[in-house]
Amino acid sequence: MSSVDVTPRSEITNKRGAYLIGYSKGFAKTCLAVHVAAQLTACALLWYHTNLSTVYAIPLGWIAGVLLADFASGMAHFHLDNYGFIDYVTAKMPGLPFIAQYVAHHDFPDLILSYDYWTTNSDGLYATCITMTLTSLACLFYDIHNGFSEWSAFMIFALSSLQMMFFMNSQTNQFHYWSHQLNPPIFVRWLQKAGILLTFEEHRRHHIDPKTCYCISSGILNPFLEKIGWWGFLNTVFTAIIGEDKIKQQSNAEFRVERVKQWERELGVVSATSLGSKKTQ
Repeated sequence: MSSVDVTPRSEITNKRGAYLIGYSKGFAKTCLAVHVAAQLTACALLWYHTNLSTVYAIPLGWIAGVLLADFASGMAHFHLDNYGFIDYVTAKMPGLPFIAQYVAHHDFPDLILSYDYWTTNSDGLYATCITMTLTSLACLFYDIHNGFSEWSAFMIFALSSLQMMFFMNSQTNQFHYWSHQLNPPIFVRWLQKAGILLTFEEHRRHHIDPKTCYCISSGILNPFLEKIGWWGFLNTVFTAIIGEDKIKQQSNAEFRVERVKQWERELGVVSATSLGSKKTQ
């Protein structure tokens, strides 16, 4: 008889209900509107200042923005999963949505599939509507102060990078949501096959092994960061600082595999995880 606690969905809702409310749909829609307005302002500034000698900086900036967004999502994910002072936050501020979702997610990885778009992305929209607005306003005030003078290629590259990074980060939880689906929309499957978005198989690895695949915006950087041992290095640094190896504490293989099997059952998946458990019975 397994000692793993597999809690029924009805009990999950009762235990985690306070953590799954999130921001209101109206608030999330307002954040999206503000974010779009800030993005359009940035587009207008780029259109005004770009010429044939500097236009190359825009696609280069977008590529850099995708990579920066992926790295930022990995750093945030690693920190909140392992060293985000989660116990303190949930004890003192249980209504804080983005921390609470991380608390529930690894215990119940299939729960994200019950969210709608606004619940899934409200925290990302909230954070990026602020950062994108500040970026666009800073560039606009810079322009006014300098009499709308010509921008360098670096300035165009920098704004393009931030623009793409904040867009990707605003939708990171949506990309994460799709990586929990076996059959996401067709255009998403195409992007996943092209290596632009995180796949079900890659993200499933993270739910089994807490030492891998933390980048969830696109997942492009996961192979590189694993190859250079980035997450192990960060874990060593944090362990030295606080005196606890949090990743080691999270490495309850039986528990994590059982949770992934619960997620797979929700999707109707027959995987190596479930087959392996049948062989050992």
